[in-house]
Amino acid sequence: MPRALNYEKKLADIEAKIAKKTEEIKALREQMNNLKAQQSKNSYKELLDAIAAKGLSVEEVIKWVEDYKAE
Repeated sequence: MPRALNYEKKLADIEAKIAKKTEEIKALREQMNNLKAQQSKNSYKELLDAIAAKGLSVEEVIKWVEDYKAE
């Protein structure tokens, strides 16, 4: 019977490790999503700054993109 208890403890230990790793993965995913959002925000700002530096309107840029895609 002591063997059964040993297996139960080992199984419980593994389940605890899985729960811990699951929480770590959840935290890493949240970190990744925050970084992606920050990257997207910075890219958008760079795009708007570039448009403003060229003296273009958003409408002109959209038209240029549509014309470019049509080619």
